[in-house]
Amino acid sequence: MLQQVVGTTTPQLITRTQTRSDGTFSVQVHAGPSRLIEIAYRAFSSDASYATVAGIKETVDAGVRLRVSPTRTGPEGTIVLSGTVEGSIPQQGALVDLLVHYRGRWEPFRTPRTNAHGRFRVVYQFEGGVGRFPFRAEVPGGQAGFPFGSGNSRVVDVSTN
Repeated sequence: MLQQVVGTTTPQLITRTQTRSDGTFSVQVHAGPSRLIEIAYRAFSSDASYATVAGIKETVDAGVRLRVSPTRTGPEGTIVLSGTVEGSIPQQGALVDLLVHYRGRWEPFRTPRTNAHGRFRVVYQFEGGVGRFPFRAEVPGGQAGFPFGSGNSRVVDVSTN
C-alpha cells in the first residue's frame, strides 16, 4: 500500500499485507493528511508488476482550536483570540481566517499566520458594539505545504455590555 501526500510528487510505501486464502485482506491506515492511497495487487509474489491498482483519494479537514479571553467585556473592551492549528505545519506557518458572526453572516476581520508550531494570537478591540458576538477560526484548504482541507473551530461567544 502506497500513499502520496497532497503537494508531494513521490509516493511512499506505508504497509504490506497478504491476502487470505479467500482473497480478502485487511489493513489499518494511520491518521494523516490529505493524500492518495493506492492499493497495488500482485497475483503472485514473484510477479515483477502489479496485476491491478486501485486508488482512494482522502481529504482530511484541518484541525483548529480557538480560545477567546475574556468572554465578557465592555463595548470598547479588548479580547485575545488565540489557538492552534493541528497537523504538519509548514515552516512559514499556516493562514487562519478569524471570523465574527455579524448582521446575519460570518465576516472575516483578521488573517493571522501561525508560527511553525501551529500557534496564533490576535488582540481585538471592540468599537462600541453591545450584545453577543460569536467568533470562529477557519483554516482554508489548499495552502502551499499544508496538506489538509478547510477546517473550522468551534464557535466561541463573547458578550459586551
